[in-house]
Amino acid sequence: MAQEAARERPATGPGDGDGRGGREAFEDNSDRDATTLDDGITQSALTFLIRVDAALAGSDPAIREAAEYGLAKLIKAQYPNGA
Repeated sequence: MAQEAARERPATGPGDGDGRGGREAFEDNSDRDATTLDDGITQSALTFLIRVDAALAGSDPAIREAAEYGLAKLIKAQYPNGA
């Protein structure tokens, strides 16, 4: 009985606006696989900076600042689900 009631209720999610959500909203989202970070360029550049900073034991303030800045921006750019 609970399963039938769940099927009758529309799935909603945060910020849906149109009342749709859940699987339906996901499947209708043509941009669901679109990301600006799927080519590894940003990640590899940031990894390089972090490794150089580690190899220098943090002795170069410009490299440390660049690595921290890049990491902060990468984290800020993430979607709420971590993607």
